[in-house]
Amino acid sequence: MFGSAILEVAIGITLVYLLLSVICTAAQEVLETWMKKRATNLEKGLRELLSDPEGTGLVNMLYNHPLVFGLFKGNYDPEHTRTWWLTSDLPAYIPAANFATALMDIVARGPVSPAHNGPQPAGELSFASLSAAVDNSPALNPSIRRVMHLMLDSAHGDLDKVQANLETWFNNGMDRVAGWYKRNTQWILLGIGVLLTVGLNVDSVKVATVLYQQDTLRAQVVAQAGAIAKAENPPKDGKVAFATLEGLNLPVGWYVQQKKTDPPAVRCSLKELAPHIPGWLITAFAISLGAPFWFDLLNKLIMVRSTVKPQEKSQPEASKDPQTEAQQRTPQAAVPAQQPVVPGAGAGMGAGAGAGAGAGAVPGAGAGAGAGAGAAAADGGHDDDDVDGCDCPADEVTKDEDLPAAEGGVV
Repeated sequence: MFGSAILEVAIGITLVYLLLSVICTAAQEVLETWMKKRATNLEKGLRELLSDPEGTGLVNMLYNHPLVFGLFKGNYDPEHTRTWWLTSDLPAYIPAANFATALMDIVARGPVSPAHNGPQPAGELSFASLSAAVDNSPALNPSIRRVMHLMLDSAHGDLDKVQANLETWFNNGMDRVAGWYKRNTQWILLGIGVLLTVGLNVDSVKVATVLYQQDTLRAQVVAQAGAIAKAENPPKDGKVAFATLEGLNLPVGWYVQQKKTDPPAVRCSLKELAPHIPGWLITAFAISLGAPFWFDLLNKLIMVRSTVKPQEKSQPEASKDPQTEAQQRTPQAAVPAQQPVVPGAGAGMGAGAGAGAGAGAVPGAGAGAGAGAGAAAADGGHDDDDVDGCDCPADEVTKDEDLPAAEGGVV
């Protein structure tokens, strides 16, 4: 029972972290809509990839190319995008094929300016034209020119292979951008988690204590966790997660005790802040791990509980001694009933036997006397008249001491 209660408390705490993580993720998406961090990180990654720190050279040409320019509204302004608190309409994603094709076109035919209305460079984009333009293109800096030579050398005259090489190069660079965004998101979630934890007063230590002490509340929370774990993916709606958290009746939130008779066990008082700081920190760091992590952990805990709970319901059988069990299965031999031993019976029978074994002065006398004495003793208390076991009266009864002495015997 002790282990089952600890497991159920862990399930309840995991459910709380999952719901709070969903709320934080929803808040982070709202901030992302305003801050445009994906677009900002992508533009920063292109500056590093193309060796254009200021964004005024090849990066500017790339964003103004029709294959990229059509992915966002407005014009590319390097100074505007470097200020993260200002909104930007730059694209949050550029396909690798668009990047590779646009870069080859810029190298072979020159940059495209939206304000330029004159004739554009003509001619087919081929491996030969691209190779001839690499050394003379004003758009390329020495680093990117070296990269283009490597792409051409490994393609062996195949333009499609050049494009594939450029796409691979772009995707590898975007992996770094994804790492930047993930780390930034981690810090943002941690900040939101701290604000949400203190705002809702979610003390992990207090929640765990209440869940362990109240069996009914713990059972309700575990049932709700099992219902959420049945879904294939974690919940994404922050409003639904907040309503679910509120419906669990856990000790979260702020409550000012108006009267002395009000129960202070469910919600905390504003006067007691210091004891909750460790629990707040635990909750905030747990929220920063994200909803997918806690959803996977919740499924694993539910699975473990489904295997542990039936074993606790079944009563353990008492241990049995194999030898005792074998003796119980072996049928016992029938024991004949013992006749009660009556005083004088053995003497009568012995005397009768001895008289019968003698020389036999009186044929049958010994046997008759012994039988009569034995019957009298076995009869257990009959009168002397009934000593022979029949209803006929006896005229004279011979006692044991009057019988003749036995002779002979076994030597």
